[in-house]
Amino acid sequence: MTTPIAKFDTSKIPAQRQFMESTTKELMFSGAFGASKSRTGCEKALFLSLRYPGNRGLILRRTYASLRYTTMDTFFRYTAPQSIIPHTYNQESHICTLENGSEILFLGLDDPLKIGSLEVGWIFVDEVIELDEEDYTMLLGRLRLTTVPFRQMFMATNPASPQHYLYKRFYLDNDPDREVIESNTLDNPFLPDDYKATLMKFTGRYRDRYVFGKWIGFEGLVYDHIEIPDLVIPPFDIPPHWPRYRSIDFGYTNPFVCQWWACCPKDEEIDDIKGYYLYREIYYSKRIVETHAARIKSYPEFVSDTFADHDAEDRATLDDKSVDSTIANKAVGPGIQTTYELLGDGKVHIFDDALVEVDDDLQRQSKPTSTAEEFGNYRWSDKRKNQNDRETPQDKDNHGMDAMRYFLHTLLSEAPPVPVMYKTRNQTPATPKREWGKFLTTRNWRSR
Repeated sequence: MTTPIAKFDTSKIPAQRQFMESTTKELMFSGAFGASKSRTGCEKALFLSLRYPGNRGLILRRTYASLRYTTMDTFFRYTAPQSIIPHTYNQESHICTLENGSEILFLGLDDPLKIGSLEVGWIFVDEVIELDEEDYTMLLGRLRLTTVPFRQMFMATNPASPQHYLYKRFYLDNDPDREVIESNTLDNPFLPDDYKATLMKFTGRYRDRYVFGKWIGFEGLVYDHIEIPDLVIPPFDIPPHWPRYRSIDFGYTNPFVCQWWACCPKDEEIDDIKGYYLYREIYYSKRIVETHAARIKSYPEFVSDTFADHDAEDRATLDDKSVDSTIANKAVGPGIQTTYELLGDGKVHIFDDALVEVDDDLQRQSKPTSTAEEFGNYRWSDKRKNQNDRETPQDKDNHGMDAMRYFLHTLLSEAPPVPVMYKTRNQTPATPKREWGKFLTTRNWRSR
C-alpha cells in the first residue's frame, strides 16, 4: 500500500508562500508545533534544485541520525517520492541526484570533514536552534556556488529564549540580508482536530512558545503559575478502589524520596476532587536503601506500579526486599510540561500530613524536608555554558520534584518508558497498563 502524498498548497498558509518566494540571504521560518516548517523547508529545497539545473544544496541537522529519521523521511516520503520526482540516492555519500543534474546532500554536523570543503547554492537547516553560533557561521561560508543566480541559507526552528543568538540575529540586528517568517499551530488548517485540541491544553509559557510561536524565556520559578497553599490540602479517606502508585528518586547524601500517589478516576471527578493525590512520602537523607525498603514494606496496601530512578544497584536492592519497580520515564522537558499542565488544571494535590518523618539534619541545614517545600525554590538554571544550551531546572533541592515528575509523566506519557537496561527478577512490563508521474523540471510549487 502506497502512502498518499499530501498536496503542498501554500494558498492556505500565507507564511509558507512568503517563505517559498523569499530570496533573502538568511531566511528563518520560526514556528510553533505543527506549523509545517520542515515540510516547507523540504519543498523549497526541491524547488531550487528543479528550478536551477546543476544546483547543489545541503539539507542538514546537528546529527545525521536525527536528520535521517525526521527531515529525510519528510523529504523522500512527501516532497520527492521516487514515483513523482525521479532521482537516484547514494547511500554512502548521502547524495540525491535529480534528472536535471542537481544534487542534494544530506549531512549532520557530526561529520564536519564532509561539510568543511563544500560549495553549495543553498542550505536548509532543520531545527537550527540546535546549532551554536560557530556552526552557523561556518555554514554561511559554504554558500559559494557560482552557477546559480543567488545563494541562500534557509532554516526552520521552534522558538526559544530571547537570549539565544538567533533571536538577536533575526529580531534585533535589523540586517537587510536576514528575514524571519513566523507561523503558529493555529495557522495550519491541515492539522487533525485532536492534535490541535491536545496542544491547546498547554498553559502559560508552554502555550505561548509551542502553540503561538513566541520567543519567550524559561526563567524564574519552574512552576510559576500556582500558589503553593492551594496544593496542600487536609487529608481525607481515599476510596479503596482508587489506583495507587509509588514513585522513587534515589539518594543518600541527598534525600531518598518515595511518594505514594492515589488517582481519582475520571468518572468520579467532581468540583475540586480530581487528579492525583500525594498522600504519603518518605523524604530522608543518609539512610541506606535497605532501611528505606523496610519502611516502604511497612505500608501493606496494593500499588499498581512503582516508578523508580534508573540506578540499577539501588533498584536491585529494592527488588531483593520485594519492592518491585519499573524504570521511570525521566524526560525532563516533556515531564515538566506534563506536570505544569496538571498543576495549572488543579489536578495535583498533597496531603498536609503526607510526610512520614521529618529529617532533622535537612531541617538544620535549612533545606527542604518534603516535596511541598521544594516548590518555592525550584527554578530554571541561569548557568548555561552556551546561549543555545537547553533550558533546564537547577539541579539542586529537586528530589521531590523529580519523583513527582517521574510519576506523572510515566503514567500519562504516550511514549513507553525508557528501555530496561537492568531487569529485576520479578519485574513485569509496565507499558500495557498505561493510559497511555514524472514531474517536469519546471515544476511549480504553487500548483502542488
